[in-house]
Amino acid sequence: MSDSQKIKVKIADIAVGSSPDILTTFGLGSCIAVMLYDPIVKVGGMNHFLLPKNSCAKKDKNLAKFSNTGIEILIKKVKDLGAKKERLIAKLAGGANMFPALTKNPIGQKNIDAAIKTLEKHSIDIVSKDVGGNWGRSVDFHLSDGKVEIRSYKIGVKKI
Repeated sequence: MSDSQKIKVKIADIAVGSSPDILTTFGLGSCIAVMLYDPIVKVGGMNHFLLPKNSCAKKDKNLAKFSNTGIEILIKKVKDLGAKKERLIAKLAGGANMFPALTKNPIGQKNIDAAIKTLEKHSIDIVSKDVGGNWGRSVDFHLSDGKVEIRSYKIGVKKI
């Protein structure tokens, strides 16, 4: 029997943990779940962000809501748990265009691009992703091995 704890990551939230914890989030539409993992110490974290950058909402104090500030905080939090930045790998999920007939410049794609740009800025490799499309996702991030299970009504279960 496992002593794993399931830690919920809400919208515009960041959570970190270590093996055997599982970080979970629900209802990713255009939002992105950025997951960082250090496979040596089995420490990881997740940022469920809504918008590409905080200049979109200058008065908003919740920095986890934005790609550029949320990922920065996430990196610091996993390092505080013993992760080394040079060992971090990233996985991404979300970034859907939930209303393709109505949107010519979808926020989901802007969120995907912002996450990739921020991770590149920090030299963190994205090893896998399940992004885009026009369906929602829920995610379980297993810190025992870094595996991510993505559930969706449209595509079923996928592991990255």
